[in-house]
Amino acid sequence: TILPASLTCINISEVELKKGADFAAKSKSNPRLILMDAHNLEFADGAFDFVFGDGILHHLDIVSALEEICRVLKPDGRILFLEPLDMNPVGKIVRALTKKARTTDEQPIRRQDIVEIKKHFETHLFYEEFLSVPFGVLSRMVFADGSNALMQFAFNADLFIDRNCKWIRNWFRYALIDGIRH
Repeated sequence: TILPASLTCINISEVELKKGADFAAKSKSNPRLILMDAHNLEFADGAFDFVFGDGILHHLDIVSALEEICRVLKPDGRILFLEPLDMNPVGKIVRALTKKARTTDEQPIRRQDIVEIKKHFETHLFYEEFLSVPFGVLSRMVFADGSNALMQFAFNADLFIDRNCKWIRNWFRYALIDGIRH
């Protein structure tokens, strides 16, 4: 296992930061955990080689967050974000039915957000979960194990669609955004 020389984790929520501290206690990476707003990062310019987030950008004002990320990244610094997309029809239904599980600031990534990201970063996007979203709902009703033939089919169909029907990509549930700062 390759560990980073240093790891800094931020969160605006004290509760979530405490969860991170509990998890970090079992980690070999010994991260520094800081209560901080991602819109106003308290780090020096060019402080980081890499910025990662899992489901964070869609809670932020994308323009100001990207400006801050660019500011704290070294030239040619990298980003990697896993974010929900706004266009997936089943995802929209799930969000509408589970409003109490959402925060008021939550806005899944839209096409214009991806355009904004591309202004700051040379990006590669990898799309996940198109047919696997509705098939996942059906699968839970029929199978106890999530790794079943129906889900394997949906996963392979998603790969095929991603490779051959690029116009459908915005309808996928998630995008993995890999980028290098311009």
